[in-house]
Parts: sequence; C-alpha cells; structure tokens
Amino acid sequence: MSLIDWLETEFCPKRVDSAQMIYDRMESQSGRCLPLIYQPFDAANRGHWADRGSCWDFVHSVGDGQILDFGPGDGWPSLIVAPFVERVVGVEASARRVAECRTNAERMGITNVEFLQVPAGEKLQFADETFAGVMAACSVEQTPDPQATISELYRVLKPGGKMRLTYESLNCYRGGREKELDIWPIAPDKCLLLIYDRRPDDEETLQYVLDLKVGKAETEALLQSKLPIEAESELPLDDLEVLRPLINNARCCVLRHPAGPSWQKLLLDAGFENIVGTRNGSDFAAEVFDRLEPVQRPADLAGVD
Repeated sequence: MSLIDWLETEFCPKRVDSAQMIYDRMESQSGRCLPLIYQPFDAANRGHWADRGSCWDFVHSVGDGQILDFGPGDGWPSLIVAPFVERVVGVEASARRVAECRTNAERMGITNVEFLQVPAGEKLQFADETFAGVMAACSVEQTPDPQATISELYRVLKPGGKMRLTYESLNCYRGGREKELDIWPIAPDKCLLLIYDRRPDDEETLQYVLDLKVGKAETEALLQSKLPIEAESELPLDDLEVLRPLINNARCCVLRHPAGPSWQKLLLDAGFENIVGTRNGSDFAAEVFDRLEPVQRPADLAGVD
C-alpha cells in the first residue's frame, strides 16, 4: 500500500482549503524572520537583501497608486511596500493571518494599509476597476481555483493596471523531492506533521496534515533513527505506524501549481494582454550581494536601496 493510500484508508482526511489546513493554525507564517516587519534590517544579511529586492520589484512593477495585495500572510509585501504607494489593501482567507497583519501594521505605525478577510474562493468585495496594481506573492496557487482567482484579480484591476505575480513551480522538486515531510510546532506539546505529494507533471500538490498530540522534539526523537528530519526526506510508510497512537486527526488539501506556460494561458484567458516572464527582484538582489566583497557592501538600508 502506498503512503497516500494508507493516509486515505486509515484516516479519511477531511478536505479543507489551505487557510483551514495550515494558515489559521500558525502564530506566524514567516517564523517572525521578516526584516523590517519583525527584525531590524541587517545589511550584512543576504536574506535581508533578497527581501528588499522583492520590495523594489513589487513597487516598480505595480506603481504607486492604490494596490491590492492578495495573500499577505504576516503583512508581506504589504507593509514593506506601503511607504512607497498611496494605499495597500491586503486580502486573506485566514482570519488569523488578518489579525497578525493588523497587529504588525499597528506596531510599525503604518496607517495607509487595510487588511480584510475574504474566504477562499469567494468573490472579492471590491467594485470593478478599483486598484491601480495587484501584488500576488505565491498566493494564487493556494486558492481552490487559480483560474477563477486570476479572473477576479483582473476584474478589480483598472485598465492599464499591472499585476506582479510570483509563484512556486513544482519543477524544482523533481528528482527525489516530490514526497517530503515537515514538522511544524504549534505548542510545546503539539505539532503538525505535513506530508507533501507533489506531482509536477499534473501541476498539483496533495498536502496532508496530521495533528500530533506531542511536540516537535518528541516527534523527531521517535523518528530520528529512521529519518533525517532536518533534511525533510521522504517519509516511509512504516515510520508513520510509529506515530499512529499520537495522531488526533488528518486533513487534506489539493492545490494546483501551474508552471510558466500554464500561468500564461490562465492570464490570457482572464483578459491580461501583455505577460512578461522575468526573474524576481529577490534573486537579483541576492546575486548582487554575492558579487560584492564584504567591504564593498553598503552598511545600512539606505545604501542597499
């Protein structure tokens, strides 16, 4: 019996959307690692350069008017883009993520942002042609129907407006990482066991979550003789049997992950006219960091900008 067959047979996982599955359970989607939002900007940190590259990517892509951020998570990129635009409205399917976004905005003193909850797959509560630009950072593929989502984003975009879309391609998981395990702590005595079954040829991911009534450390201890957990290796079926008495419930979410050509078709079908594939600002900024000797790198945020 395959791992997926075992999960389906033994637990009959409840079908949910990604917000119900994970994002409503997380205290912080980013692990509180975001520069400026959770941490002071560190010009010696490659990841902070990459984040700043994303900021300028979005700003230059969507303009400085009223911007929609679809799926801001912990307030990213809404809160880093907000100082450079007229206004940002972030929409999230997860009520907990909306609360975190609002808390972060208040703590940072950013007032030209608004965060709203819109359940996954539902129509956005905005009139046609409301926004000058749309940001969607690896969020459209988290919705039940990416085609419907793209069409809805097009509806609320003004004529001549631009959308900057980033996405996770499943092609990077080919060659051994199609099935993977991850463990997310949610309390000292509770954790989530995530099992990914990525299918690049089908452009979809089956994602299973098992609620365990033990913490991450104990879960790793139970499995450490069989799995390099840190490497998030594939989980053999026999290992799950060790955890069976500790599993409270199981949930499943099926997500579409279009590749580049499929995204182009979705966008064209929605009405977008000019679709340009590019590298993203995050990769660009990280490469600039790599090419500079430490003594050449700016010492502060203004220098990096």
